[in-house]
Amino acid sequence: STPEKKALLNSNLSLVLKNMGEMEAARQHAQAATEADASYVKGFWRLGQALQALHRSEEALEALSKAKALDPSNKALMKEFKKVEKKQKAWKLLMDLILPTINQPEKNKKVIENALKDVIYSIFNLQDQDKHVAVREFINHLYTIRKNLYVRLPRVIIELSDATIIKFFMYLIG
Repeated sequence: STPEKKALLNSNLSLVLKNMGEMEAARQHAQAATEADASYVKGFWRLGQALQALHRSEEALEALSKAKALDPSNKALMKEFKKVEKKQKAWKLLMDLILPTINQPEKNKKVIENALKDVIYSIFNLQDQDKHVAVREFINHLYTIRKNLYVRLPRVIIELSDATIIKFFMYLIG
């Protein structure tokens, strides 16, 4: 079998596995597709999707950048890239705001970071009509974290009204 056929087979397996919820296996097959044929756009695209589903946005952006370089006129690919890029920027902004304020041992920061990451990615993946409710819940979780884990959120965030915070998060995930 040719490298092109191997790439196609692995890319299609990646898609099926992703749809079955087997993200790590999907990532492995997408990786195999890119290794079989480094010019196969869908291999890198599927790799980016699998990495994003695994909350590995930086690696996802790298894979999607390679796909974009191979097919710069693909509008659906550009849309996917911009979506992942926006998530990554929002995640970094959130972590830059919250992590420095956590008064916890370093090992607990990673646990908290992963929990917050799960919440943020869950919000990103909701339908638009559900995002407002999810953001409200996320803000409540921030207050709970602050109370229960001795997190000192920056004073500017504490003093903002809920409506302003919601608008800010809606902008990030919009």
